[in-house]
Amino acid sequence: MYLRNFMSYVSAEIPFSPGVNFICGPNGSGKSSILIAISLALGMSRTERSKRLSDLIRWGSDAALIRVVLDNKKRNGSRPFEEFDTDEVEVERHLTKSGSYPIKVNGIPTTKEELTSLLRKAGINPENMLIIMHQDMVEEFGLLPPCEKLRMLEEVMEFGSYREDLLKAMEELDSLLKEERETRKMLTGSGRRVSEWERMYERYQRKRRLEDELEDLTAEAMWAKVNEIERSIQQLETRMGERQRELQLVTRRTEELDRRIEE
Repeated sequence: MYLRNFMSYVSAEIPFSPGVNFICGPNGSGKSSILIAISLALGMSRTERSKRLSDLIRWGSDAALIRVVLDNKKRNGSRPFEEFDTDEVEVERHLTKSGSYPIKVNGIPTTKEELTSLLRKAGINPENMLIIMHQDMVEEFGLLPPCEKLRMLEEVMEFGSYREDLLKAMEELDSLLKEERETRKMLTGSGRRVSEWERMYERYQRKRRLEDELEDLTAEAMWAKVNEIERSIQQLETRMGERQRELQLVTRRTEELDRRIEE
């Protein structure tokens, strides 16, 4: 981090190492100024020391500069700030006596909203008290409900997305369970209807079988009548044949008698 004409600093370059960094020194040595500078560079608009940011400009100067360099090296194949294909992202904030506080990211003018969006995508929310907590915030943090403290901790640990995914999964599970219950109810009702349809189908099949049997019996009865008629006809024809033979015999005898009489 680099400071120029900011609070008690005329010009200072403050290196940070990976991991935990401790800033030590007597009262008034500028420890709090470093934390305030970091918070302002990350877009915060209030501090514990002044209501107006212009009051943080070093006495006798017209402007101040805060520059913070953020690590943007690839981790697991991706960069924290995906918008920039560089190993470092440089955030500058200028403070002027006129009350303008422009922000630049890698030299590009950027609005506070755009900076906040970039930081949030990288998992940094300067408004989270567990990321930046000024001295006057300790009491405020202590009064927060446990659920809000948990939310802040999850955000810092990047567990927020997991919680959202878990809650979403639980909602989807509840929805699926509800659908399952409704489906089971429908299946139960459908089962009763299916059983009723099966009984109706069995009655229909039985009716068809009875109709087929009746049709077969009717046909058999008709054939029986036909056979009976045919037998009756045969008997009649036999009797007619006998009568014809008798008639022929009588006729021959009559003719013989007639011939004898004529003789």
